[in-house]
Amino acid sequence: MWDVIVGSLLKRKRISLLYFGLTLSLFFTLNSLYGQDNPYKLRIVEYNVENLFDTVDNPSTEDDEFTIEHFRRWSYGRYYHKLDQIAKVLVSIFPHSYPDIICLCEIENRGVLSDLVKHPLLYPAHYHIVHHDGPDPRGIDVAVLYRGDHLMVDSLRFVPNGDKEKSFREVVNIAFTWHSLSFYLWGCHLPSNYSGVRKSQKERGVCIANISHAMSAVADSLPHLWMGDFNTETQSKNLQALSVHMNETAPFVQLIEKNDDTPGTLRFREFWFLYDMIFLWKKLPQGVSIVDKGIYFPSFLLQKEEKYGGVKPYRTFVGYKYQRDGFSDHLPVYVVLEQKY
Repeated sequence: MWDVIVGSLLKRKRISLLYFGLTLSLFFTLNSLYGQDNPYKLRIVEYNVENLFDTVDNPSTEDDEFTIEHFRRWSYGRYYHKLDQIAKVLVSIFPHSYPDIICLCEIENRGVLSDLVKHPLLYPAHYHIVHHDGPDPRGIDVAVLYRGDHLMVDSLRFVPNGDKEKSFREVVNIAFTWHSLSFYLWGCHLPSNYSGVRKSQKERGVCIANISHAMSAVADSLPHLWMGDFNTETQSKNLQALSVHMNETAPFVQLIEKNDDTPGTLRFREFWFLYDMIFLWKKLPQGVSIVDKGIYFPSFLLQKEEKYGGVKPYRTFVGYKYQRDGFSDHLPVYVVLEQKY
């Protein structure tokens, strides 16, 4: 056994994890020294991590179910194991490299992000945290982690989203510079269907209109990457209307698509859905291209679907049943940019 300080608490972890972390860190370091980690590739990930909550009851939000006293029995052990699982996913997406930008959905607060970036598997990347406590009743937000040695932040804002009746989760908007490329990143998590399909469709329509208006108000030619959990597919009326509207002024391209091998990012009963997406608005400058993109669909993130056949994401909770070996009810999506040099 070994001791590691995560956040402000002293926790005990298995030596196998330490060995794995040190080995992986050495592996990444050697690969970087010998040029296998190409610094002219920008690796971007979006991942809904399914309720990354700490164990502390926040009286200002509806987080009671993620405490030890309530029905999920959310303990320190379960919380730190959840961090282990997320870290394993993030370091496995790109061979020999850490993601440069990670957009995360369903994050409770800055504390869980601080614990995550201090994890032995992620600490060598020295991620910077972008987070703000928004108005969501449950306290879940969108956050961004980025490698400060690879990227420079030119501007940062948290864009309020909603209408006169209700405020929804804020949108993270960051202007980055990477080598000679400057671009905008928009991270969002649109309303889910829990309030009813018709009502939530209207709410998502409000959010999409607000974000697209904010994007259109930026008066320059820099490209925009809009990513997150949209809680709807591209054939929905909201996203079809968005595509028509945005294409009136500049190309608006959906970068993530599903196919027979990667049918979606989450599953309900017998159906797969592509809710996690990345869009590119305006063209990338000459010399910068997209060299890889898709849904991260490895077997270890999946479990057998007993009732309907096939596989589904290996989630942390099925209803209120805890699955220790689970990760999230969503799968990550990614895009890789390359700059010629």
